[in-house]
Amino acid sequence: MNNRVEPGQPIRKAFSARAWNRAQDAADRILDGHVPPGIADPVGVRTQSFVPILVENTLSTGVDRWGCLSIAGIAITPSGATGEATRSFESTPVLRGGLPTAGEPFVVPLEPIAASGIGRAAVHGVTPVRLEVVDTSHDRCDAKDGSTTGLKSGTDGPAEILWKESGTGSKWALVRFGGAAAGGVRLGKVTGTWSKGATASVTQWKGDGSAAVTGPSGAMKFTAINRAQTITGPTGGYWVGVELIDQTWHLEWAECNE
Repeated sequence: MNNRVEPGQPIRKAFSARAWNRAQDAADRILDGHVPPGIADPVGVRTQSFVPILVENTLSTGVDRWGCLSIAGIAITPSGATGEATRSFESTPVLRGGLPTAGEPFVVPLEPIAASGIGRAAVHGVTPVRLEVVDTSHDRCDAKDGSTTGLKSGTDGPAEILWKESGTGSKWALVRFGGAAAGGVRLGKVTGTWSKGATASVTQWKGDGSAAVTGPSGAMKFTAINRAQTITGPTGGYWVGVELIDQTWHLEWAECNE
């Protein structure tokens, strides 16, 4: 690519020539599959397990590599079928990154991104992250409200934890997010009548039904909603299968009285 500009040449009001050229450098590294001489590339693009994209950090502070930014729109909006803005959007789309909010889409920076700077981030796939582990039994995670330092573990969330360091607190982790990573199926038990349209506290069990999933505070529980029909299962608790859809657990099937 050779879309460089000279200082003072306008591209877009919010973009300086230096910022635009940084975007082009990053695009070269993604599209050409190599790193220009003299530029360190700690993330091997030839063996990457994620989908990279350029992100403009709209915050007043920088964000560290393996942290988190929300997806707050795009930096260059296309205008019509042709034109400079449309060509820029087609060749080098750039997301705008903001302060994360739990439950909202996010990206994981692949390199430090300065305030108002542009850098690479993973928008989908498997990537290392800094993870706040709340409970060692948690197997999913999400963005942390108002924090760019990384993700936070939980019983649900859009990202699946493939591996994490032992213990609680700030840990290294390997997660998968985007696409199919937003789903999941769990086995659990519920007691009492579960009415249609109501939520219930589900006790999570291992997939083979051998034992309940436990953490430091006892059996792991999560909330799911029943959109099917009112259920009254066997006394003492009954099996249910639930699926995560758009970050909400939904009842899929239930053991019923014969």
